[in-house]
Amino acid sequence: MHFSLLDDLQVSLEGDSTKTKRNVFQPPSIKERVDRIAGSLWNTTSAPTQTSRDAYDWAADAFATELGRLTSFASDLETFESQLEAAGAPWTPGRLPTWEME
Repeated sequence: MHFSLLDDLQVSLEGDSTKTKRNVFQPPSIKERVDRIAGSLWNTTSAPTQTSRDAYDWAADAFATELGRLTSFASDLETFESQLEAAGAPWTPGRLPTWEME
């Protein structure tokens, strides 16, 4: 199981804060694109520009990809937790125990 996937998801969704702090170029994250769209529409009654529509399409596609990766990770984690439970491993935070009354 690769927990670095969660770090990759974080960077995709919010950007790489370490690069930002070091003034290293990085493409806009999903959140940054959505924030730009919302900001450009906040005080206007006109329709979204083509740039906003393109940014939305990009963000929607990127989010769908990342959601798929997260869903797969959650499924793998569930399987791993079941294996822990079956092996009699001690309880760990966040893992729901299986309870059987004796």
